[in-house]
Amino acid sequence: MVEEDLFFGVDVGTTAVKAGLFDASCHALALFSRSYPTQRRGDGVVEQDPRDWTSGIVAAIDAVLTDDLHDRVAAVGLCSQVNTDTFVDANGNALALAIVWRDNRAAAPAAEIEAGVFLADHEAWRGRLSRWARATCWRACAGWLGIAPRSTPPRASC
Repeated sequence: MVEEDLFFGVDVGTTAVKAGLFDASCHALALFSRSYPTQRRGDGVVEQDPRDWTSGIVAAIDAVLTDDLHDRVAAVGLCSQVNTDTFVDANGNALALAIVWRDNRAAAPAAEIEAGVFLADHEAWRGRLSRWARATCWRACAGWLGIAPRSTPPRASC
C-alpha cells in the first residue's frame, strides 16, 4: 500500500446506493448517496428495480472518482443487500423486478425445500440450527416465478 493509494467502496443497500472514497488513513475524501424506491404491492411482495441500483452505481462513480483521483484507486469494495435476488437472462437482462430480502411471497416453496433437507446436512451446511431455506431462498423464489423447478436437489445451497 502506497500513501497515495485510495480505496473506493460501494454499498447497494436496502434504501440507497452509498459510496465513498477513502485514503490510507481512512479519511473520507468524497461521499455519495442516492436513494431509490421499494415497491410493496401487498401479499408479502417487496421489489426493487435493478436498474435503479446500476444507475446509482454509475452516478456514484461519476461523482466520486473525479479525473484527478481515479488513477489512485488501489482497491474497490462492493456490498449489497442480503438475500436479494435478480433473475437474468443469458444477456444479463433482468427477467423481473428484484425480489428484496424482506419479500415473503415464496414462504410456502421455501418451507417445502426446508422439509426436504436432512438435519445432518442442515447442520453441516449452516453450523447452527436455524431456518435454512427462507422465503428469499433463490430456489424458492425461482420456483414461485416459474423459472426453475422447486424440486431442485436440496444440496444446491440457498
